[in-house]
Amino acid sequence: MWSFSDRRLGRHLHLYVAIVLSLALLTSGHRQKNLIAQICHSTILFPFLYLNEIIGEWSNLSEENRELSSLVARLLLESSSLKEAKLENYRLRKLLNFVRTTRFRGVPAKIVGGSPHLNLKAVLVSVGKRDGIRRNMPAISSDGVVGKVFEVLENTAVVVLLTDPNCPLAVIDQKTRVLGIVRWRGHQGMILDNVPYQESVSPGDTIISSGMGGVFPVGLNVGVITKVRSEKGEIFKKIELEPAVNFNRLEEVYILSPTEE
Repeated sequence: MWSFSDRRLGRHLHLYVAIVLSLALLTSGHRQKNLIAQICHSTILFPFLYLNEIIGEWSNLSEENRELSSLVARLLLESSSLKEAKLENYRLRKLLNFVRTTRFRGVPAKIVGGSPHLNLKAVLVSVGKRDGIRRNMPAISSDGVVGKVFEVLENTAVVVLLTDPNCPLAVIDQKTRVLGIVRWRGHQGMILDNVPYQESVSPGDTIISSGMGGVFPVGLNVGVITKVRSEKGEIFKKIELEPAVNFNRLEEVYILSPTEE
């Protein structure tokens, strides 16, 4: 155990050492003074100098880490932007290749928002009157029919989707050539209506636009039959479809405008 006098001696030890070194410097010759100065530098000053050097290096490393972190963030952002641009380019090329097979001019448009019409299932697109867009022009994606133009503004347009019950579409079964009308009916989703019970349609049949009605060209993909029911006493079959277009993932569309003959 340390006594009180021991603790007091420990507290003043550095003072005693400083006094002894001062007396040694005063009474020593030139060589001895140099030796004492070297001893002081190596035992007393050096740790503080070394610590200062470590702090300086740590500060430099910290600044370098901040710069590297900033560079990594910029590179990640650029990589994400390039990836998104590549995917967008792929989707637009698919749309363009499809449009080239028709007698229509395709005007590319981005989905920029929901429709201002609360009673419509519709979207706002980035083209309008200045781009030659007119009411009732078809809107498609690379997967198939999206809807048609409902309202045209100067720089934007409202496209009503097939998911709106008031946007029916004349169609035909690609295999059996049976005609019908595609509608969207509440919780049932997309249905094929007006198909007499004696007509032959089956799950897996592809349904395309028939070209009747004067809005949509013939041959656009609409959906695939998933369920067919014929109920007793009913004139028409009950037919459900899987839409060709995923309406929850729309990003771009083409507005179709008839080309000059």
